[in-house]
Amino acid sequence: MRNIILLSIIFVVLLGVGYLFFDTNNVSLPQFRDTEPVPSITLSPTPTPGGIEAEIEWVSLEDDILQYSVSYPNNWYTYPAETEEDESAIYSYDITNSPGRGGVDVNELKFAVVRLTKEQAEKQSFENIRSEEEVVVDSIPATRYIWEGLGSGITIVVPYNSYVYNISAYPSDSVKVPIFNEMIESFRFL
Repeated sequence: MRNIILLSIIFVVLLGVGYLFFDTNNVSLPQFRDTEPVPSITLSPTPTPGGIEAEIEWVSLEDDILQYSVSYPNNWYTYPAETEEDESAIYSYDITNSPGRGGVDVNELKFAVVRLTKEQAEKQSFENIRSEEEVVVDSIPATRYIWEGLGSGITIVVPYNSYVYNISAYPSDSVKVPIFNEMIESFRFL
């Protein structure tokens, strides 16, 4: 009986310590604010071994529903949004032949765009932020987060007009992150 009570007390203490640990590691996104365009800066991709970027043929996607365009390698797979609430995604691999659910292999990359309302964005937060930096996307100040959790990712948060766009890459340690950086450089709001 004492063992059960002792184990219960230890469990409750560990639960409380875990809550405090994870709660203090949460990073809330900046409050939504109106922004004015500023001059664009260039995100320079890190060259990949063997000069892979020089061999890539690029094409463009215009997503009329989420109101953006982006260039991407012509051998990638696109899944534009069908409604305003959908995610628009571009994969470096065929997801129909992907082995089940789970994380994306580090040799592959998922590029995703989600458009949030002001209210949705104010409620959103990321956990386990590894780094945070200010960047510019299509002349608009934005914040780039590299995070961990169920997998890892890079999310660039861009307030634009009455929305907030989350532009993400999964996983953050993909060998194709330099291609993601080039995609971000080509990203434009319609």
